Amino acid sequence: MLILVTGATGTVGTAVVDRLRERRQAVRAIVRDRSAPSPLAGLDVELFQADLRRPETLEGAFGGVHTAFLLTPSVDDQAAMEIGFIDAAVAAGIRTIVKHSAVGADASASGLVNAHGRSERHLIGTGISYVIVRPTQFMQNLLSWTPSIARASALVIPLASPELRINMVDVQDVADVEATVLSEDGHAGRIYTPSGPDLLTYGEVAERLSAGVGAPIPLQVPSADRYRDDMLAAGYPDAAVTGTVAYFSTLRQGTTALGITTQDVEEVTGHRPGSVEDFALSHADSLRPA
Repeated sequence: MLILVTGATGTVGTAVVDRLRERRQAVRAIVRDRSAPSPLAGLDVELFQADLRRPETLEGAFGGVHTAFLLTPSVDDQAAMEIGFIDAAVAAGIRTIVKHSAVGADASASGLVNAHGRSERHLIGTGISYVIVRPTQFMQNLLSWTPSIARASALVIPLASPELRINMVDVQDVADVEATVLSEDGHAGRIYTPSGPDLLTYGEVAERLSAGVGAPIPLQVPSADRYRDDMLAAGYPDAAVTGTVAYFSTLRQGTTALGITTQDVEEVTGHRPGSVEDFALSHADSLRPA
């Protein structure tokens, strides 16, 4: 069975491709430039050059494909890209689309969940067989939201609501879920929300990171202005800093879909999801303070 994968060179996509290859599934990955350096280089993965912003470039991508995995970056035209891909896949006669989404996807909301919600609504409306995967917050985000913990010796997050409890899931568990539903029947029409095992405050996240790496990583909660000044002074791009500040300003108890824990990882894959301590242990070299 040939599976078509978009977003195959990103954090989630590469993990999904790895899991599919472990399952001995044939993979065709859509890339924007076949000549560019890629984490797929040297793997037994067919590369197909196309641009999701130009659906006409997808002609030929679906030949022999049974199931497609839809994952796109969080950009302004995300919904348009995904809807164009869905329409092209339906026209080509693809049997099933597995869409990578986000917890709380809602076409009437704003921001990231709006794009996912619009794409989900369109996908369901086509009548094609589908599976939607809505993970909670990635543990891997801890490696990029703050300056290097090894340099800062702390988890620095501009929280508007420090008492907030959220769920974090390891990308590897999400990839396990997605590779499973891409490879097996019996999941059509399902919406899965892969989550980690616990609801935690960011203070508890810091405690568990500390336990995992065997060194203290305290939580620091600067004001939004202080965080912005410090990050810009450290050379972080303005857009990334602005996005982080805006994101955490909206996270409040009772108003975020991240306050959820499910059994979906275990239900789909047969194994329990990894904990923050597990994540810290496997990324100790990056997380351990100097």
